[in-house]
Amino acid sequence: MLKQYDELVQEVLEDIFVITRSEDEKLNQVIKKYFSAGGKRVRVLLLLICSKLGDFNNNKKNIIRMASIVEIIHTASLIHDDIIDKAETRRGNITLNKEFGDEFALLVGDYLFSIVLREVSEFENELIHSYLATTLKELCIGELIQEDGLYNLNTRRLDYLRKIKRKTAILIAFATVSGSIISGAKKEDVDSSYRFGYYLGMSYQIIDDYLDFAGGTASLGKETGQDLVNGNITLPALIAKEKNENLFLDFNRSINLEKKNVIIDYIKNNKDIKIGMLKAEQGKINVDKAWASKFFTVGYSGKAQEFLDKDFSKKGEAFQHYLTLSQPIYTGGKLKLNHEISKESLTLAQLNLDKVRKDTILSTVQAYIDVYNAMSTLGVLQKSKETLNENLKTQKELYDLRMTTKPELTEAERSLSSIEAQIVEQEGNIEVSKESLGILIGMKDSSQIEIVPFGVEDNFTKTVKLEDDLSKLKTENTEYKISMKQNDLSKKNVKLEEASYKPTVSGVINYGTLQSQDRFGNILKPRNFTTSAGVNWSWDIFDWGTRKNNVKYAKKTQEITELQVDQTLEVVQTNMKKTYYQLRALEKSIAALQLAVQKAEESYEMERERYSYRLITMENLLQSETNLRQARVNYAQAKLNYYFLVSKYGAYLD
Repeated sequence: MLKQYDELVQEVLEDIFVITRSEDEKLNQVIKKYFSAGGKRVRVLLLLICSKLGDFNNNKKNIIRMASIVEIIHTASLIHDDIIDKAETRRGNITLNKEFGDEFALLVGDYLFSIVLREVSEFENELIHSYLATTLKELCIGELIQEDGLYNLNTRRLDYLRKIKRKTAILIAFATVSGSIISGAKKEDVDSSYRFGYYLGMSYQIIDDYLDFAGGTASLGKETGQDLVNGNITLPALIAKEKNENLFLDFNRSINLEKKNVIIDYIKNNKDIKIGMLKAEQGKINVDKAWASKFFTVGYSGKAQEFLDKDFSKKGEAFQHYLTLSQPIYTGGKLKLNHEISKESLTLAQLNLDKVRKDTILSTVQAYIDVYNAMSTLGVLQKSKETLNENLKTQKELYDLRMTTKPELTEAERSLSSIEAQIVEQEGNIEVSKESLGILIGMKDSSQIEIVPFGVEDNFTKTVKLEDDLSKLKTENTEYKISMKQNDLSKKNVKLEEASYKPTVSGVINYGTLQSQDRFGNILKPRNFTTSAGVNWSWDIFDWGTRKNNVKYAKKTQEITELQVDQTLEVVQTNMKKTYYQLRALEKSIAALQLAVQKAEESYEMERERYSYRLITMENLLQSETNLRQARVNYAQAKLNYYFLVSKYGAYLD
């Protein structure tokens, strides 16, 4: 299908050479060589495809130009990226920074970005400028924070998602949305094209990061594990760290290549990652096989023969050719079983999708709580600021009356400045948390996210019956349903292998020169064409035990899946119990923390009164305020953690 875009892509490349041409011939040659060096042109193709949402023909010139702009942005960002990463190869070729030096490569990248700004100014649509400004900003921020993220073992999955949003998704989203905008597509199609590009970009980068470990040099044009070698912690590395944290004990900027390769080999050979990728590929193959096996097939046969005498002299000739249409009639139940297996596979895929959905919802809840927690902490800090500000006013009045010392006044000022700095930092934490939440819910402008205050019931365990919920897991838990469905599939695969012992029957229709012709030219004459219809049957009698072994293998697989059903139930039950008892512990803890806040408030009021009589120092008073602040934060965090565990408990059941 994409072949139809080959000519358009070539037009884009020619347009790039036109708009980037300068008076410097060396620069022209470098740019032409770099853009001609290959690449999948994914962003160009996506832009062209999404431009079909509107009027492509009447806007073709502008669409080509916008595709050129997108490809130039992508290329310029790669040049800068290679400089930062000190990369030596790109797409199997030497990088600009390696060939000409960092300074020259940097200037080429800057030149290309200037071309982008010049060309985009010709477009009057404000949406284009808005999306482009956001895209370039995110790309720059991504490069700025990339260095800070290197070798950072505290990197979370949300941090990774935020990084790949800036690294890949945002530009692909710009490509798809700009194509629809320039073509004059409807608003709903414009919005959909952005979401399509964004989620495609996120998926694209995750797969690319996996292939960095599993793909190898031939497929990627770079050495295996280069991200990790450069200190870049991607999703495969995060998964590996979760499963084997000891591998990363010495992971820092000074770690040698040998130790890095140990981690790379572990990730490359990680069974969970491999199984996940292979199962996804298997699922597609099985669906395709099941769909195709039910329908007729058409084949072409032909033959040319020479008949020889005893002395090997030519005696005669025979020529023949015909088309055969074959429709399976009886296959020993294979057709029915394949159909059932394909439906079961579809159900399994839906269950897996449901699990992903639930996991995403839970992650979103956590991200929402992170934002709310950051806002709650900000509220506590602002309340402390009010208290400390009032304290400072009092200290100033007392100082004017010569009733307090300069150091005490200074300490009051320092405390207020400290809390003000914490407030600024916390406001930044809120923005970061909002951005993480925005990534999960697909909201481009995280500042538009509204956080609604919510209350948390603290008697959840009194309203549920653990034993009843544990018994519901067999019918309502998605993970258990998945294991059951996998077991059902393995049972049907046993029957499918057993069906190979039975004969197969097919109805056939043949059309052509069914009777052999003595001359080659006769097989082309319509008068020699005939039609026949009939039935073919076959039955494998002896195969050296191949079918027997296939059945035995399928039965062993079924035994494994049956054990996995029990194993899954045990794990889910254990996790549900753990969550329940964590909730019970938190219910007691929350009550204690609430009391701690009350006592801290009382203590602070007492300390403030004592200070007024100079029975304690300013340091004692400020420490009391700090204790009160921490008590409030601890209480708020415990309440939010409790809410998350309530959500987690509910996620075990549909």
